[in-house]
Amino acid sequence: MFFDRFEKACYDNRISMSKVIREVGLSSSCSTNWRNGVLPNAKTVEKIAARLGLTAGYLIDGDAYSLDMVRESGRVGEPQNIPYHSSDSEKNPIAAREIGRLQGRIQELERRIGELEKENKELERKAAEYRDIIENRDNRLLNEVKKIADQMEKMSKQLDLNKK
Repeated sequence: MFFDRFEKACYDNRISMSKVIREVGLSSSCSTNWRNGVLPNAKTVEKIAARLGLTAGYLIDGDAYSLDMVRESGRVGEPQNIPYHSSDSEKNPIAAREIGRLQGRIQELERRIGELEKENKELERKAAEYRDIIENRDNRLLNEVKKIADQMEKMSKQLDLNKK
């Protein structure tokens, strides 16, 4: 959300939000609107971004192309009240485009999850194989230790017999 990124950017730059708002020539009531999900117009976003040393796209949604979407809406200069969960592309082309972008990202992440699950299965198979190898080695070592212990016991008995 714009407000969250604006707030974080101000914090990171060690400057108050109200000071940035004043410096770009806005009233202090703007932050209340932004907190409630209303986006500022594109020119305001550009001014704030420039003041904070960020890209305007980052402030809108973390994506460098988002400012272009605001401009394409044909409402540059007007407050942008964009619902975040609307899928009605005629009423809100920006949201529809963003939903499409996010759906593509979801598909990409689902593909990556599938790959990671395959890798995980392979790693589990190898871990089981190594556990078997270690268990066999441990069993062999245990048998060797038992043989040595038996031999030492026999030798000890033989020494006892020799002493008598």
